[in-house]
Amino acid sequence: MKTVKHDVDNLHRVTKSDIVSFFDTFVSPTSPQTRSKLAVHLLAQNTVLDVASQTADNVNDVAAELSNLFVQVLQPMGLTVDKEALAGKLESVDVKSGDSPGILSTVVDYLSSTGAAEKEKIDTFARQGHVIIDSLLPSLGIVPKKKGLKAGDEDSVTSSENKLLASKEGNDSQVVEITDVRDFKAGLPLSEGLKAVKDISEFEELEAKL
Repeated sequence: MKTVKHDVDNLHRVTKSDIVSFFDTFVSPTSPQTRSKLAVHLLAQNTVLDVASQTADNVNDVAAELSNLFVQVLQPMGLTVDKEALAGKLESVDVKSGDSPGILSTVVDYLSSTGAAEKEKIDTFARQGHVIIDSLLPSLGIVPKKKGLKAGDEDSVTSSENKLLASKEGNDSQVVEITDVRDFKAGLPLSEGLKAVKDISEFEELEAKL
């Protein structure tokens, strides 16, 4: 019942140097060993290749499916899209290879030429479009291609990125891959239980009541 007052009393004793020290130790990217980052990756039961085996191979069909996905994404952003017209534009892009920059450029050009919305909204999509496209392509069984990469280079880049993250700024912290959440949680050490601010004995009423 007096937890708030107890916290306030402790906060009054915290100094600016304490806050700076806490940041440098646990938050700052330059902290050598005590800074940690939790990354959660959700792995779908179906891989991109599984989805690809169930999707259309025809270029026109793939463009039409991608155009339909764009309609669902762009309309909430206030961008009006003609599904058939956009599909016709996407047929000129190598969608099956995951050419994200080419797809983004084509969609932005289409929106600008049709006057589908204000320039500010189109510019907003142009900045965020690569993220949207990279999230749409896997649903069609297509692996997005990173800008400037050749086919087959993705694995080597991913490996290099992992090595960079592990060795950045001399930090030798080990990356732990959690494949079974229950087993991982079972292996964690127990944290200390909550402690009452005041002992319960102080609230006991031992005197007889009439």
